[in-house]
Amino acid sequence: TQAAREALRRVDTVLEDNSGPLKDTIANLKTFSDGLARNTGKIDGILAGLEKMTGGGAPAPKITYDLHSPKNLGPVGKTLSASLAIPEPTAVAMLQT
Repeated sequence: TQAAREALRRVDTVLEDNSGPLKDTIANLKTFSDGLARNTGKIDGILAGLEKMTGGGAPAPKITYDLHSPKNLGPVGKTLSASLAIPEPTAVAMLQT
């Protein structure tokens, strides 16, 4: 149809007017991708360092403590009126004690 021909003519005009910048852009992309290909090992090392620095790697295994219950508690004394909470050892807990 006429509308399709007109649209293709406009696209052809845009491509013709911008052929130089498009060629430059494609050449720059090729140069950039060649540089990435040459430095893949370095880039992987940088990204691994960033991942390690930001804590993005595998989580450290949590420490599990085996606590055995006492066999003989002795005579029952005074009942405590407060609760006892034992938090996970963190930097905040270590600095507050």
